[in-house]
Parts: sequence; C-alpha cells; structure tokens
Amino acid sequence: MRHRNILVPLLPLALLVPVAACDQQINITASERLESLLPSASDYPDGYEVEAVDMAELDGTSVSTTQFDSIQPAECAEVMNEGPADLPAGAAAEGAGQVAVDSTVPSVYTYVLVSGDDEEFDFDPSAYEEMIRTCSTMTVVSEGIEMEATLRSDDSPELPDPGGKFVMELSAEGLDMAMWTAWGQVEDVHFVLIRMDMDTGVSPDRSLLSSECEGDFRAIRECQERVTEELAQEAMDEADTEFDAFLDIALRDLEGGL
Repeated sequence: MRHRNILVPLLPLALLVPVAACDQQINITASERLESLLPSASDYPDGYEVEAVDMAELDGTSVSTTQFDSIQPAECAEVMNEGPADLPAGAAAEGAGQVAVDSTVPSVYTYVLVSGDDEEFDFDPSAYEEMIRTCSTMTVVSEGIEMEATLRSDDSPELPDPGGKFVMELSAEGLDMAMWTAWGQVEDVHFVLIRMDMDTGVSPDRSLLSSECEGDFRAIRECQERVTEELAQEAMDEADTEFDAFLDIALRDLEGGL
C-alpha cells in the first residue's frame, strides 16, 4: 500500500497546482489546519480502507501534469501539460490528503486539499474547459499499454463556484476503466477529489442472459451485447451517484470548517 499511497496523489496534485514546466518540483508541506478539514474514514462508502497522504514524502517531488507516457492528439498533450494553474518558481503551498482503497472492486478515492498564497496562485478554471474540449477523444500510453480514452464534463449539484467535474473512460486489451474528477475552491482552499475504478467491465450472469436472450445465433449475440452494455451503464451510474454523495460530505466538512 505504501507505494500506491505515494503515487496515486500525484495525479490530483498535478491537476490542482501544475506549472508550465513538466519537471517543476512540488513544494508542499503538511498542514494540520487542512487535515482537520478532511472527512473521517466512516464518511467513505462501505468497503474502503482510508490512509492519510504523507505530504513530507511528496514535498519536492518532480511530477508532470499527467501519469501517461504519451498522449495523442498532440494538442491534447499540450493542454494537459499546461494545466489549470501557473505557479512561480519556488512557490510553496500547504496540503493534506487521503487515499481510500476498496481492493475487491478494485476502486481508489484520492482527496487532496491545497492552500497557498493567493497572490502566487494564478488559477484559471477555463483551462479545464479547454482540456475537455481538446481531449474529448484521445489515445494514451501508460507503462507501455495503449488505451483509447474519452473525456467529458459532467454536472454535480454539490460543486462550489469555481468548480467542475469531468469523467474519463479508458479501454485497452479488454480492460475498461473510469475516473471521476471533481475540483474547485472554497475560500483559500483548492480541492480535488478523484475516484478511479480499475475495472468497469461487466460479465452478466448466465441465467440472466438465458432469460433475456432468445432466437438465432445473431439475435442472441446482439442481445448479450445489449444486456452487457446496459449493466455496465447501470454500474457507471451507481458509481457516479456514490461519487456525488461522498463529494457532498467532503465539501460540507470543508465549508463547515473554514
């Protein structure tokens, strides 16, 4: 778990406070104030084990704005590398975060709070809109695996202004994954909440397929594909509802504590 706890938070940190130079170091220190604004372990959905992110291990880490080896089209890679914020060299911030893992799904939540000098943080929400527009469909490579990906904006009634939400779906070699991301700012605190489901594929029960699908071979195959797609969409909808419910809890703790 230790290796995962160090690496998983890098994605929300990069989405939240990236700089133009991909090799820029993150200068971030732990904050008791921000730690007090994090939800409790019992606030997470059932089945998740929660651990704190050790900001001391992230301080000074060199990180790019994505964890992908390459992205196509090139316009999308450029937008992702630019990111939504521009920090001057040596800018410092304080932060706190959590990683929650459900190994049975498997699914990972990462929640990070960051606060810094408002005069140093040049945060541009329109950069997220540009990323979604430019990267609506893309091909990414991660650890040598090529994946087809889609990116779309989504709504959530829980989000503050400024704030937003988007969903990324990835598929490769028969494996389907999905990532929900919500970001925003409450007073001087920037937040990012991510849920990554590592396998969103669905294998319908044989008895369900037998009861739903009849006819010749072609009709049965088409029916099976339809049932599989419907079940996968239902699972995505349930995950989205669960994500929004936890986002509501996290933001109530954040807003109530400031």
